[in-house]
Amino acid sequence: MNLETKDLILREYTLNDTKDVHVYGTDEEVLRYMLWGPNTLLETNQFIELSIFQSVQEPRVEYGLAVIEKKSNRLIGGVSLIMKGRKAEIGWILNRIYWGKGYAYQAALELLNFGFNVLKCDTVEATCDTENHRSYQLMRKLGMRLISTESGVRPSRDLSQKNRDQYRVEIDRKRFQESLERGDYARII
Repeated sequence: MNLETKDLILREYTLNDTKDVHVYGTDEEVLRYMLWGPNTLLETNQFIELSIFQSVQEPRVEYGLAVIEKKSNRLIGGVSLIMKGRKAEIGWILNRIYWGKGYAYQAALELLNFGFNVLKCDTVEATCDTENHRSYQLMRKLGMRLISTESGVRPSRDLSQKNRDQYRVEIDRKRFQESLERGDYARII
């Protein structure tokens, strides 16, 4: 499965992706608000193998895709869409040297489009640490609305600290289609 944006290709992971995935999978700044990592090389390999395994499951429930920058043909991150009935959860991660270029937005928007128009999701939700201002801003640009602030549900990366709070946001198919028709997304890219 391949999806494409102006600057990116979203494709299935391959065993050759280990090196590039491991770069962001071990970067403390990239992982600052994540619920996993830093990865060992074994964990990175296991992630890729699991993603490949999930890509051939029928029915498919998890869509983990590598994000490839077209101009360099380099893997720069990943996106995921996890089905939960007619609802899905979306997520993204990028190598930090590619932050601020609109790539996370393009990849997430394309995956939302896939979720609503191909998989026929009713709602797509996402979560992020309340301190992760960049991801929360991206969620808002995608048209997602805050549905709750959940206290103490995210384990702290520093085990001596208390659990952290997270935002839960969502967008439904109707709101997504209305935003597409109004051209909201075209103005942002």
